[in-house]
Amino acid sequence: MSQEFAVQKLIGEIENIHEEGRAEEEKMAQLSNRMKEIESTMVGKDPMFGNKEEEKRVGDLKRSIARIEEEIQLLDMDDAAARECLLDKAKQEQELNDNSYILSNEIKDLATEHRELRSRLRVLNGGAAAQLLERMEEIDASLSSSADAKAKIENDRISITSAIEALQKEISAAKKLSECPMPSRNEVDLMKEEVAFTNSQLEINQDTVNRLQQQKLARMEELNRVSHLEERMEAEMKELARRTNQMTSEMEKFDMDALKVDSAARREDLAERCECFEQRLNHINATMSKLRVAYDEQMKRCGGENWVSFEENNMNLQQSMRAVCELHDKMNKDNMPSYSGTKSECLELVQKLNSMILRCNEEM
Repeated sequence: MSQEFAVQKLIGEIENIHEEGRAEEEKMAQLSNRMKEIESTMVGKDPMFGNKEEEKRVGDLKRSIARIEEEIQLLDMDDAAARECLLDKAKQEQELNDNSYILSNEIKDLATEHRELRSRLRVLNGGAAAQLLERMEEIDASLSSSADAKAKIENDRISITSAIEALQKEISAAKKLSECPMPSRNEVDLMKEEVAFTNSQLEINQDTVNRLQQQKLARMEELNRVSHLEERMEAEMKELARRTNQMTSEMEKFDMDALKVDSAARREDLAERCECFEQRLNHINATMSKLRVAYDEQMKRCGGENWVSFEENNMNLQQSMRAVCELHDKMNKDNMPSYSGTKSECLELVQKLNSMILRCNEEM
């Protein structure tokens, strides 16, 4: 900022020198331009004139405020964005340094040219200084004699004074702003740690929310399954109640007293038959013992080859009959319907229903 201001100042001085050089060649044009320049200086004076120090302080305050705002923005950024921003800033500073070096060289060249033009101007202004002083005295006299010009100058002075006061107020406000305590490096590090901790907590909370949402969806699916299961259980309970009522109604058809009397009579009849069968069994055993004795006697008498062949044929016949009986039993088993699979499925279904009812009761 100060270098640009110096360059502009030197450029203005060089332009004034060129104007003064041309004024030596064209005196009337130079006097007219000088008169207009004096009038414009008196009428529309720059409110910043004479306050270069305040302007510099304001510029410094603005730069410090901008630097603080940039640091705050860097604190709000993540590491990658902050790194990119710092790299861009470093590149810009490098470019500014390069431009500053170029401007410094240009300033040196302009200063050299300025000194040369000053020396030339001193040579040229030797004879025209008296005429310029006389002309300026005439202009001052004409301005002092004009009441309107005085009023205008007074108004300009008042406006300049008010502008200076406003500028001083702005400078004092900026000074107060600059005097506000800024956070130290440790406080900035603590703030960064708090921001990182807060971000980690937010990520953890987000993970917790996602997990809870998944658990909620799982619980909703389980509730839907339980609701369907309750419908099935209600239907099955109705079916069981219907079958229970049917069995109860069928049980009411039987006369229990008559059945008890009948069962007692049948028990007595069976006891009598058991005694009769025991007697017959004893008689059969005695007969069998007699027949076995007779059989043994016959075996002793009939011990020839015909008897041996008869025994072999008898054994073969028994084996054949045994094989026929086994085949007959197997055919009967194959033809009979099997309910083992249906029974196992029914048992599994009943076990599942019982476990689901127990789980529902525990959750309730």
